[in-house]
Amino acid sequence: MDQVQNYVDTARVELENPTFYFTKHWLARVTVEKENGLASVARIDEDFNEDEVAIYFSVAEELFFLVVNVDTKPEIKASSAWIESGNRAELTATSTTLNHQELARGLKLGPLTGWSKGEPARYGKRNYKFSRVSFRPQENRAFCFEEALDNLLTELEKDPEGVRELTLKADALISFERYQYFGANAGVEVDAKAINRLASLNLGLDLDTYISSGGLTDQWDSDDPNFRLKRIEK
Repeated sequence: MDQVQNYVDTARVELENPTFYFTKHWLARVTVEKENGLASVARIDEDFNEDEVAIYFSVAEELFFLVVNVDTKPEIKASSAWIESGNRAELTATSTTLNHQELARGLKLGPLTGWSKGEPARYGKRNYKFSRVSFRPQENRAFCFEEALDNLLTELEKDPEGVRELTLKADALISFERYQYFGANAGVEVDAKAINRLASLNLGLDLDTYISSGGLTDQWDSDDPNFRLKRIEK
């Protein structure tokens, strides 16, 4: 059997027959998508940690992920389960005076999307009041905030002159969408290296967080020595 497939199968077993409290906790609140009867894998992170991989599973009707960590040594076994927010970053620039083609001119990145001012809007019976150009090299949301930001910056740094030129003629920034389960970790980090990379490209960062509760709230049971989370119906 392929070793990576072995890791995936081990993670799937944990979902089918949970051995950790937190696996049971998350599965009481979310439903993992299935494909051909098996939990649907969104991403396999073989570099998560030394001797440990992370298997990201898609959650039905949600844009965040249930993750099972699997130890690779000394034996292959599930080690923990947790929720990762769905993160997606893109370069976006808008203008009320330039059209889409003029915004895109000079950029060596691609593919580019967007529209020109005056074109019919995608939704509703109206026309766009501004032009827009966007660059989104990664559609998969199964990355933490720091990874998604790093991946986009790496692509933008392939055309630094084009990106800086865009920032001088339009309102340009990195637009970030984060879809978070209400009980998951809300923290993000932009370290000094990332800040310097943003500054070098003359870019700011706009972060929008969307939180899903599923109609449930969590509270710590202080009388439980294991501090297990209790489920409370709203």
